[in-house]
Amino acid sequence: MSVGRIQRWWWNFWWGPAHPGVPAALRIGLATVAIWAHLSWWPEVDTLLDVEGQARNVVDWSVGRGYSVYSISGVTGDLAHVVHALGLVPLVALLVGFGGRWTSVLAWLVVLGWYQRVPGASTGGDRLLRFGLLYLSTGHTTAAWSVDAWRRKTPSPSSVSRLPVRLIQVQWAAMYALSGLDKARGSTWRDGTALHYALSSRTFDRLDGLLHPILESAAWAPILQAATVAVLVWELAFPALVVFGRTRWIALLVGIFVHVGIGVTMSVGPFTLVTLVGYLAFFDRWFPAETHGSVKGRSATHTHMQSSRPLDEHGAPNQSPPQELP
Repeated sequence: MSVGRIQRWWWNFWWGPAHPGVPAALRIGLATVAIWAHLSWWPEVDTLLDVEGQARNVVDWSVGRGYSVYSISGVTGDLAHVVHALGLVPLVALLVGFGGRWTSVLAWLVVLGWYQRVPGASTGGDRLLRFGLLYLSTGHTTAAWSVDAWRRKTPSPSSVSRLPVRLIQVQWAAMYALSGLDKARGSTWRDGTALHYALSSRTFDRLDGLLHPILESAAWAPILQAATVAVLVWELAFPALVVFGRTRWIALLVGIFVHVGIGVTMSVGPFTLVTLVGYLAFFDRWFPAETHGSVKGRSATHTHMQSSRPLDEHGAPNQSPPQELP
C-alpha cells in the first residue's frame, strides 16, 4: 500500500463526508441530556456553593478541581442561582442549533464547570457527556434540524465532515474495550457473580429491594452467571462488531438491552442516557452522505465531478462538454 493511499484512507476515516442528520441528532441528544443534568444540580446549588462550607476550597489541582465560573468566591446565594440559570442559555442554544460550533464549546464549559467545582460528584456518564460535547465542537452539527439551517438562505449541504461522529465512535468503542479488559482481570466477572453483586449493592439500588427475590433465588443464579459472561464477551467484542455493517446492529441491540437494564435497576446518573445517545453515531452506516459509495450506479468520484461542473440556469450541472483550450 502506497503512502498516498494511506494518507487518503486516514483523511477519509476522520474527515470524510457524513450525512448532516447524524451529527445533528447527536447534538440534539447530548444537549437534552446536558439540560437534564444541569437541572438536576439545581437543588444542590445552595449546599455545594455555600461560602461557609468546606466545598468552598474550589481550586485543588491534586484532586482535579480547577477553575470555573463556580469557583468565583462571590458566586453564592441568589447569585449562584442566577449563574446556574444563565448556564442553561448555551445548552438550550445547542439543543435548537443556534450559534454553530461555538455553542458546543460554551455548553462544554458549562458542564465542565460543575466537574471542576465538585469533581467527586462526577460519574462515568458525566465524563462521557463532557467528551461528547467537546467532540461536537470539532464539526458542523447545525447543518440540519437547527435554527442556523433555518436562517440560511441557501440549501443545506448534502454532507459534512464526519470528525465529531468518528470521535464519538472511537470514544465509545474504546470505553467498552477498556472496560472489558478491566473486568476480565476481576475474579467476579470470570466466575459469573459480578452482576449478582452489582444488583445487590445499596449504593446504586434504584428499585428498593424489588430485585431481592431474584437475587436470593437459586433458579436465577445460572441466568445471572450467563448474563455476566455475556456482558463481558460483548464489551470485549464491541469494537470489532461495530466495524462491519452485518454485525454492528448486533452490538447496538445488545448494548441497548444492557443499558436499559442498567438504567431501570441501578441509579448511575446520566450514564444510560449519554451512552444510548452516543449510539446514534453508529447509524452513519445506514444514513450515508450522498458522496458515499455509489449513487444510481455512478461512482462517488463521478458524482463529485458532476457536482463540480458549472450550473445551468435551472441550477443543474451543465452537461455540455468543456471547451478545448486553443
